Amino acid sequence: MALQHTQHRNVYHQCQRCGFVHPISNMIWQNGVLVCKKTDCIDTAIIDNYQINVARQVAIWRHELEPDRKLTEPVDRKDDQNDVLY
Repeated sequence: MALQHTQHRNVYHQCQRCGFVHPISNMIWQNGVLVCKKTDCIDTAIIDNYQINVARQVAIWRHELEPDRKLTEPVDRKDDQNDVLY
């Protein structure tokens, strides 16, 4: 939440890394943290937002993309009275 308002219509917020108050227009989001654009606060090793979103989507386990267990672990069909043949 913005902490200060001025006559110049700038909205200020506290940097969540260094603790100083800066205009929100001079701040950016990095991994859910609002930080100022000083070199001490910005992580330069962070990759692009698009690449992070793609990596998160790829990491989700998708069971519908796996082959059916009948195909990967076949069972010999028996000709018993107890086994139903399809």
